[in-house]
Amino acid sequence: MTGSPHDRGFSLTELAIYVALLGVISAIIAASIFGLFRSEKTVSSLTNAASQSQILISVLNQDVRSARELAVRDGGATVLLSVASRSTPITWSCVTWKVTGSGNNRAITRGGKTLLDHVRQHGTSVFFATASGADAPQGKEGTLVYDFLAADADSGLVTVDGNVSMEAQGTLGSTAQCI
Repeated sequence: MTGSPHDRGFSLTELAIYVALLGVISAIIAASIFGLFRSEKTVSSLTNAASQSQILISVLNQDVRSARELAVRDGGATVLLSVASRSTPITWSCVTWKVTGSGNNRAITRGGKTLLDHVRQHGTSVFFATASGADAPQGKEGTLVYDFLAADADSGLVTVDGNVSMEAQGTLGSTAQCI
């Protein structure tokens, strides 16, 4: 049986072209898949930073709302609060919120325990301030303003800003001397 010249198969040049095209198509597909993995990691990191920030703000709100004194010190890096206990009779304790570290390697602590890593200053604003710019004395209403950026490593930044008002507690119990 003799075959015609057209039945011999592919030439070496044709095979090389097909292999090159297959390589280009494979590289495009691989780049797309790796891009999806990087996007998922970024979204996961930002979600984690937002979640940790919400927990921090929840605890901060609880502290400020149950405080009868509030002071911001160290250029907005420290908040001092005289906070009511949840027990009866009411007792007062000093709670210190502090921004530690420097540059992009900062953390927010409460009583020395780190609640949020990787915080940064938001532009030129301070981390913490009072709405009036002055400390809120015992038994007076005051508002704490917060503004910072939270990150989980270097994947992106989440803006955390807002304010919470202190609800005056009067003069119940003995005063904690923290401010």
